[in-house]
Amino acid sequence: LLLKDGTKVWLNNDASLSYPTEFSQNNRVVKLTGEAFFDVAKNKDAPFQIETPQATIEVLGTSFNVNSKSTTVVAVKSGIVKVMSNSSGKYVTIKAGEAAEVVKEEVAYFEIANPNYNSWQTGVFVFSELPLLDVVNDLNTFYGNKLVLSTAVQSTCKLTARFDNAPLEEVLKVLQLTCGVSIDKSKPGV
Repeated sequence: LLLKDGTKVWLNNDASLSYPTEFSQNNRVVKLTGEAFFDVAKNKDAPFQIETPQATIEVLGTSFNVNSKSTTVVAVKSGIVKVMSNSSGKYVTIKAGEAAEVVKEEVAYFEIANPNYNSWQTGVFVFSELPLLDVVNDLNTFYGNKLVLSTAVQSTCKLTARFDNAPLEEVLKVLQLTCGVSIDKSKPGV
């Protein structure tokens, strides 16, 4: 989505965003359910606010990911973001490479550990000795939960690879060659 103020928003599957047709001069407020990536247009006179069921996120101009599926997790790509619990008013300010999670009244701060936190939006995946189950979980954010591991698959395989908007068929070939898995396309979801 391209909002009237120039802010760009990418919505993940099952996400919804409510916003006015025109923002006021003093603030820009939207409501998010689910996951979205924001590239907020700078406007020092009108802060941009995202309201989720658990939190309020406020910025002036930056880019970051918000996931509000069960808790609210904010991961910053650029700039500075304030994340506040709606129920307690507690907040943290985070910058690029950092994240915050709001669970009820608490706000926890941490460094982003998964380089693929935003891969659902970019299509770029980087794996470094990552267990196959984690690889599949990350890939499913982009490919729409099409990959399912059989319980018979050994989880001892660790993958080191990079995919840059690769077609699913190419990804499956790498998994076959690297981890020795077989692909059954006859099952639903594959």
